[in-house]
Amino acid sequence: MWVGPPIFDRIKILVKWAFAPVNLREQRLVFLRFFFAISVIGFIYYNWDNFALAYNDGQYSRSYLFKALDSIPWLLGPFFVYAILFYIIGKIINNL
Repeated sequence: MWVGPPIFDRIKILVKWAFAPVNLREQRLVFLRFFFAISVIGFIYYNWDNFALAYNDGQYSRSYLFKALDSIPWLLGPFFVYAILFYIIGKIINNL
């Protein structure tokens, strides 16, 4: 059996967590967890080269690490947009 790098195990755990069964009251959280998981996976994919270049001979290179951290707004931006969107949709549905 092929065992990938630990990052693939973490992505697999993140996807399982995003689709974990929840009760009916927390149904909206499934969407938020799903979009948060997609955002994190996109962040890792987008910064794969920066993370790979940051670790060199057992030392972390700050310049590449900061390049990766500069894209954190790209991770959090979509998540907050989805969170606000589903909050508004939830409020509208509850008021009907």
